[in-house]
Amino acid sequence: MLNEAQLALLLKSAEGTRLVAPAYLAIVTGVRRGELVALRWVDLDAEAGTISVRRSIEQTSSGITTKTPKSGKSRSISLAAGTLEVLRKHRIAQSAERLKAGAAYQNLDLIFPREDGSTWEPESFGKAFSVVANGADIGHVRLHDLRHACASLMLKSGVHAKVVSERLGHSTISITSTSTLTSSPASRKPRRQNSTTRC
Repeated sequence: MLNEAQLALLLKSAEGTRLVAPAYLAIVTGVRRGELVALRWVDLDAEAGTISVRRSIEQTSSGITTKTPKSGKSRSISLAAGTLEVLRKHRIAQSAERLKAGAAYQNLDLIFPREDGSTWEPESFGKAFSVVANGADIGHVRLHDLRHACASLMLKSGVHAKVVSERLGHSTISITSTSTLTSSPASRKPRRQNSTTRC
């Protein structure tokens, strides 16, 4: 399980690349890879400080398709001010890319597209992340490991497993309750929090 120091090294390695913002968001939200690349700017409510996970991109032998999240329903995740700032800077950089590309840019409203605005296939996105992660010198890290890291950080801060389950989009708490969760005091004593808990 990645600790906070390792996550900091990972983000430092991603600085200056187009992976820093999605890596940061993956750490603080725990969204799945397909959900991450499917996020659109319309899903972000900066005023309310939330982002809605409404769809997921799946890569098959016949191409890429958009479907509902794995749980079968959408979810809203609360974002801290620091996360909103990361996304604001990312949007400014993306606007510069769009101007540079001109008419060739595909404006699909995606938060994390390829440089030309087109959909970033989940598998290719994962490979690009792995290249950046390798530069952190913290061992082999998959994008999915950031999802586990988010859960771990929430539990260590005292958030109950049910809240973590809702944030990650699990259909039941039992899916969330891995060996890491059962070893956490948070999995045994609920706290009065909701699914919009910030992490």
